[in-house]
Amino acid sequence: MTGDLFARARRTDPETSHIAAEKIEASGKAATDRQLALYLVKRYPSSTAWELARFAGHPDRHRVSRRLTELRQGGLIQNDGKRKCRVSGALMMTWREV
Repeated sequence: MTGDLFARARRTDPETSHIAAEKIEASGKAATDRQLALYLVKRYPSSTAWELARFAGHPDRHRVSRRLTELRQGGLIQNDGKRKCRVSGALMMTWREV
């Protein structure tokens, strides 16, 4: 996996968000979660963040969703269209490997 991926906070986010991003990156948890998210996208292509989270056994999508955005910014995955999510029922983006 490319080394230039890291957890980010937006410039407009509060200082606490920047601290949290630094902390999760320093702990290695973000890198581990990115590896899991990339594996899930490869294993279950064209899935939504909610679906990928469920495949991983996570109760909500946020842990996976944050890492999907980072993987997309790193050029490893991309959006694969939109469809109704099988978990939430909402229209959501799907993901696939580049």
